Amino acid sequence: MYKLLVFTELYYPEETSTGYILTNIFEILAQNHQVEVITSPLADHFQNQDFLRKKVHNSVDIIRCGGSSLDKNLMLGRMINILTRTASIFGEGLKRCVQENVVFVVTNPPTLPFVVFLIAKLKGCQYILIIHDVYPDVLDVLGYGKWLPGLNFLWRQVNQLIYKNATNIVVLGRDMAQRIEQNYLTVDCDQKKLVCIHNWAELETVFPDDRASNPLLRQLTLNDKFVVLYAGNLGRTHGVEVFAEAMRKLRDRDDIHFLTIAAGQKRPWLQQFINEHSLSNTTLIPLEDRPRSEQNVSLNAGDVAIISFIPGMAGISVPSRMYNCMAAGKPILAVADTESELAQVIVEEDIGWVVTPENVDGLVKTIEYAASHPQVCAEMGQRAVVAARSKYTFEQAIAGYRDLLKNLGTEHS
Repeated sequence: MYKLLVFTELYYPEETSTGYILTNIFEILAQNHQVEVITSPLADHFQNQDFLRKKVHNSVDIIRCGGSSLDKNLMLGRMINILTRTASIFGEGLKRCVQENVVFVVTNPPTLPFVVFLIAKLKGCQYILIIHDVYPDVLDVLGYGKWLPGLNFLWRQVNQLIYKNATNIVVLGRDMAQRIEQNYLTVDCDQKKLVCIHNWAELETVFPDDRASNPLLRQLTLNDKFVVLYAGNLGRTHGVEVFAEAMRKLRDRDDIHFLTIAAGQKRPWLQQFINEHSLSNTTLIPLEDRPRSEQNVSLNAGDVAIISFIPGMAGISVPSRMYNCMAAGKPILAVADTESELAQVIVEEDIGWVVTPENVDGLVKTIEYAASHPQVCAEMGQRAVVAARSKYTFEQAIAGYRDLLKNLGTEHS
């Protein structure tokens, strides 16, 4: 039995998407394998709790490395964190990795695949790359790539080496598979190593619930409103600007209310926008005020769920939040590229609407249509639940990872 060595910035007890997803995957795989996770310092709100540098949780050995913990919403702080944490993880990984290990590495932070590539070359082990975000493509979309074009070019060349030497490359959607195949897999690279394993809906804890008794709606006195819900991260890649403009244009619609439960770099901007325009049709709640244990209440507080991206994000990131929106029985209003996995799922399952990024008028009209057609929303929500329960389950995702290990000869039926 081979030991699985996992490199990730986020892991238990972190509840952000990457940490939560990887924790669930490898705790299950630990039932058949020895699993060791090499990870970064905890978020600030965990610092006063008793989490040791080395801890065993659900049969997984967690090794927590050093590194800075500056404000990640500031670009300089994020960059320093990445460099110091990557250096610490590299040292720990080099010490612990042996040839017999199977290494898993995620692309957050984007320097980790470089670290694992070097360790694998030095130790002669296999590694599996799990792509949550495609770098440096996301930096190009954000406009950062033009600052250092030489570095951008070099990064892409090194990516081709990393992908070529990986045993498998796990992507989260069809659009991501297409982007990787077109941009990074060379002619002599085996296309079969590219594997699509979707993230999943948390069906045990997220399900449709009675709107009339929703405690969050009662607390905010929104029971008589049509609620447009944005729940999740508001980072640099999320199209909060078009969402905010829709709020402003619909400010005189007393029957429509925007509920945003969010964290991230753009949340202060959104709060400032709300204040500057004196918007009474929106409520902004910090994500940290709504723990994951209250997720079902939060998701069921909306009549329609909105997921918004800036242009050009197709194939770069697949929002895991969409699966829980589906599980809660909510139609999804996606502001996204039409070729994105998010848009494809919505169209295939007929569970919502797709508006192209920056199309404020299109977004406003779609919200108004949804608010005036409750039966359409209800039917879309019902189809969303069926799709979540049949196509996007945890069991299906774990089966994908088990198949990877079976192909390596490390998994036994």
